[in-house]
Amino acid sequence: MRLSDKVIAGVLVGGQSLRMGRAKALLPHPCAPTFLEHVVGVAQRVVPEVVLLGTLDPVPIALRHLPRLADAQPNRGPLAGLCSALDAARDHWVLLLACDLGRLGPEVLRWLLRHSSLNVDAVAFARHGNRAGYHTCCALYHPRIRPAVTHELAHGSASLQAVLQAVSVRTLTPGAACARQLANVNTPEDLAQMLSHAEPTHETPEFTR
Repeated sequence: MRLSDKVIAGVLVGGQSLRMGRAKALLPHPCAPTFLEHVVGVAQRVVPEVVLLGTLDPVPIALRHLPRLADAQPNRGPLAGLCSALDAARDHWVLLLACDLGRLGPEVLRWLLRHSSLNVDAVAFARHGNRAGYHTCCALYHPRIRPAVTHELAHGSASLQAVLQAVSVRTLTPGAACARQLANVNTPEDLAQMLSHAEPTHETPEFTR
């Protein structure tokens, strides 16, 4: 069995998109009808099963066949979506993806999968600068972290960063091209910058360990 056959991709669609002012999942993308269809398409090039996490209305017609999972708890952010995905995954890894990764290409996801092992609970790229920590919404999670997730939902601030601090993580350091593909498009300014400096999503990223 290929490693990718033991992975389910969950794409987060339930965010409020307050800074963007409209649903980021439904923004038009230069390489697909919407951002969501771009991210789903990239994921489908890497793993056989993709689910949508959270509530989105309307879902693009081309994606209405995909399973949709409600958040484990309302208004608890991406962690609640991950919790639902882990329940559905059973013994499979969950590849958690934000819907606003407008520059994402498949090699970034393949790199995460290559570094999964029985010795770690998660695989994530390091984030640098003012928001140091991990790129939590383009990361690989094993169902072993379910207790840490439920504890954080019940007793913490629903922080994915806090969950990763509590489990065993294989940390990958992205090169410049990879870092661009991991950048979220959160605001109209981010969107305008992405569209005016569009890099091809098949760009081969550089990685370090």
